[in-house]
Parts: sequence; C-alpha cells; structure tokens
Amino acid sequence: LHEGDLLALLRLGREVGVSPRVVVYAVQVAEVSPGIGLGEPVLAAAREVAGMIRKEILALGPEAG
Repeated sequence: LHEGDLLALLRLGREVGVSPRVVVYAVQVAEVSPGIGLGEPVLAAAREVAGMIRKEILALGPEAG
C-alpha cells in the first residue's frame, strides 16, 4: 500500500455502509542500506508474518473466496 491512502479508503467505506475488519501486518527493518534482497532477520520475520496471514485467511473458511 505504497500509493494508497488507507484511512481515506476506510472513510469511503464507512460512507457507503461498508466497515470491513482490517488487519495490518508489518516487519520492522533492522538496517536500511543499498543492496539487493532482504537480510536474513527480515526474511525470517517476513516468513513468520506470511504464516500469520495464512492462518488468518484459513480461519475465515471457504466463504472467504
């Protein structure tokens, strides 16, 4: 969501009667420097977050799409 305005989208949803449950996941970087790829700590954290997201989606059941 680099270009979007999450708060504006949530406000718009509220105006049209839609109030979705929103979960935000994030990974804290340890260092920012020029280079390609992710450092091992960030990669490990990203994998952990991916697992959390997967569990969240599976908990929604088949109706989630």
